[in-house]
Amino acid sequence: MIFIIVCNATFLSLYFLLENFSFYPIIISSYIGGLIIIALGLASLNKNHPVAKIFVNFQLSLFIFSILCILLDIFFYFSPGVFPITIRNLKDTASLEELRQQVVEYLPYSPYAKLKPNVSVKVPGYYGPDTDFVYEWKTDSRGFKNMANVAQLDQVPIVVVGDSFTEGLGVRTEDTWPSLLTKKGFITYSLGVQGYAPTQMAGAYDHYGVPLKPNWVVIGYLGGVYQREAFFLKNEEQIINEKKFPSAIGRLVDQDITTARSREIKKQYKFVITAVMAFMRWQWSGGLKGGVANPDEDARFMSESELKPNELIRIGAMQRYRSEIFSVRQVKQSSAKLENEPEWKQTLTKFSNIINEAHSTGAKVVIVMFRFRGGMYYEKATGQQVPSDYLENIERLHLQEFCKQKGVMFLDTAKKIRPYVAKLDENTPISEYPYLRYDGHPSPKGHEIIAEQLAEFFQAQKNHSKTSNN
Repeated sequence: MIFIIVCNATFLSLYFLLENFSFYPIIISSYIGGLIIIALGLASLNKNHPVAKIFVNFQLSLFIFSILCILLDIFFYFSPGVFPITIRNLKDTASLEELRQQVVEYLPYSPYAKLKPNVSVKVPGYYGPDTDFVYEWKTDSRGFKNMANVAQLDQVPIVVVGDSFTEGLGVRTEDTWPSLLTKKGFITYSLGVQGYAPTQMAGAYDHYGVPLKPNWVVIGYLGGVYQREAFFLKNEEQIINEKKFPSAIGRLVDQDITTARSREIKKQYKFVITAVMAFMRWQWSGGLKGGVANPDEDARFMSESELKPNELIRIGAMQRYRSEIFSVRQVKQSSAKLENEPEWKQTLTKFSNIINEAHSTGAKVVIVMFRFRGGMYYEKATGQQVPSDYLENIERLHLQEFCKQKGVMFLDTAKKIRPYVAKLDENTPISEYPYLRYDGHPSPKGHEIIAEQLAEFFQAQKNHSKTSNN
């Protein structure tokens, strides 16, 4: 019995320690303290006493459970494919060094880190079931997310740079807006990489976009992304040595890096049993931490029965996004403050570098601004206009002025997405929403809307060019 008690205490200690639960010291202290009290009590009891039997049975049950947990992890190690992808994504299976070797290559120049060519990329964490989010895809021969028929070209008319909204996180390669643009007759190569900052976009264009000799360069900018430049307000040697990168490209080698604003990535777990329990809790309780009664909890995993309209959110399905929608009122910025922030100044400098290099080779440039889901759903959900001092609105005004000064075009995807959202109602299936069900990236429908807007733009430019030539 002493052996079993020691094994149980060891297993519990390692379990809570490796899972890094905040209540680990309390659990272990309580368990060990309880053992001491019970042991002292048993010393004065007969081994056939009912209390002694309960204690022994509890220890045996805990021992058997521990063995089963260990066997489950051993089975997962040798046959991970047997488990559902949602469980696999919640299970932390690779160390930092292993992920570096498998997926990411580091460069001694900007963009400093990118995905390796021809590798399968697995998005870590849980964004919902695999019917709502594409977790795995394969990079092309250059290490980016493009269809094979485009990746094999040595020269393309349109090259796009950006982050996950350009890469198409969560959707199939053929469903991203660059791929859809290609299908519409405007062949486009994407250099978008999840989590890229403007500095990395400029580096990606310099080293991978210029050799493709494009006629057009599209800079995809998501509101708030200028803040990622904080990672690059240092000398290049320090950047290269530290290997610390923003958001998703950082998560591919360190899954604990998260963006406080989007809260898209969920924690991964060391043990299969914890991953299973976490998944079951999210599926059945309606929230990440046990239900939706508390408005501070993540409401995106609410049960379907709770998705009902009320005086605050007028569309039931948008109840999932109430935190994002209400945050629109808090995420404010003054025009003067934005233009003086070093991250914003460096963002414009990097965009200027792309523009100057593109113009030097005869290519034209258009900056496309993407929008977060909360801002796009705000008016439909609340019946109120987005506040004029909302950060994305301030960024839009500054980007438009910047584009005028640099002689480049500007497109705001809100002009297409917001009118589309205005037509949604209680009968609209979630597949027709412009953003994914749980994750905040564009859905296939959203990519379709963006592609249509850009196709109209390029067709208009093509028609204008023909008129000018005539």
